[in-house]
Amino acid sequence: MTGSELEYEGVIILATNLILFKTLTLKIAEPDPKWQFVGVKHNFRIINPDGQEAEWFYTIPSKPVISTVIAQMVEQNLVLNITGQELSKDATFKIGQDEVKPVNVTVTPVDPDDHASGLFKTLTVTIRRPQSGWQKADAGLTLTNPDGKQAISASYIFLSSPL
Repeated sequence: MTGSELEYEGVIILATNLILFKTLTLKIAEPDPKWQFVGVKHNFRIINPDGQEAEWFYTIPSKPVISTVIAQMVEQNLVLNITGQELSKDATFKIGQDEVKPVNVTVTPVDPDDHASGLFKTLTVTIRRPQSGWQKADAGLTLTNPDGKQAISASYIFLSSPL
């Protein structure tokens, strides 16, 4: 690709001597942090010396992350306050090895995630008719976003008083 200039979100990389490639792999030692935002559409453009150019778009796939889960029994419901990143209000849940039936779940999104449209940093999940094994701090929680990506918490903090 020598003899071309490569523009990546405003940064131009110049090369000499024209060589054509079908595949181009770039390794950028110290990329601008904004080039690495997950779940954001980035553009990439190559301009040849003769003015021909090509532009591509890429998105770094994101995945949900659970930081903490605070659990509590409220009026015979298990209420989970899940904090993390890229949590979908349309997620499905598994406690231990058991699927939680969606009909028994109410999800309230609380804090939108700044870097991921339609996703949240906090979800309050109310589970009606929880199994007794789910009411233990070490039960473990798996959250699965609609795209199939999962976040897992091996345990949660179980409170005995109302949230």
